[in-house]
Amino acid sequence: MKVTIEVPNKKDIDMVFGLVADFVKQKDRKVNESVFFTINNERSGVIRESHKGNISCRINP
Repeated sequence: MKVTIEVPNKKDIDMVFGLVADFVKQKDRKVNESVFFTINNERSGVIRESHKGNISCRINP
């Protein structure tokens, strides 16, 4: 499994690690389906797992 993280601000990295860890713990996650989230009602992002098992997490600036 490979995890790709794209964040516009370095201070968000710890938070993203927590989001990805929670995503991996979910038993009902689906392959090739995006999960959208919002941070402090300001920024949004998405976590997605590919059919190969790779996970990507991107926070929009």
